[in-house]
Amino acid sequence: MNLPVSAQRLILVKHSLPEIVDGVRARDWRLSAEGRRRCDSLADALAIYAPSGAITSSDEPKAFETAERVAARLGLPHGVDAGLAEHRRGAKKLLDEAEWQAAIARLFARPDRLEYGEESGDQARLRLETPIERVLGARAGPTSGACVCVAHGTVIPLFTSAFAGVDGFALWVRLGVAVVRCASPRGERVEALWPGGAGP
Repeated sequence: MNLPVSAQRLILVKHSLPEIVDGVRARDWRLSAEGRRRCDSLADALAIYAPSGAITSSDEPKAFETAERVAARLGLPHGVDAGLAEHRRGAKKLLDEAEWQAAIARLFARPDRLEYGEESGDQARLRLETPIERVLGARAGPTSGACVCVAHGTVIPLFTSAFAGVDGFALWVRLGVAVVRCASPRGERVEALWPGGAGP
């Protein structure tokens, strides 16, 4: 994927901390109280990149709520694009940590194959590219501010690994809660990771 030169920065944000409820699909989880609190510091970190236009999120509640809270704090509108959703896993039961790590490792090792869930890694990445291209294409020109999309912890590394040539699985392991990715369209590289830390 080649990002338009009109895009100064693309910032991909992993949703904030959800409340994990066994028996409820992950795509239906909402933010926890701590996740809602963390949205304020996330918005403050984003402010230095002078985001403009709508903060666009997937329609999954945890991403929707993250973007809604961040947008409100920054005084920006909030948009929704279902294409930013997480890798589609279906109605799978919660896996234990070892099973979960192994399943995601297979997804990144063989992105062209259906290793886990309802779509391959490549299918999830290509699906994510469409809304990213759409929101970047709506930018007015080189003076536009940063473009912010709130997505999920597996599709962001899938996209970034193809876009910037980083190790997708290693990035997946590093992504903490509400982490910001900054990519430069001119250099096709990762510029920043905030706030860092480990965890899926």
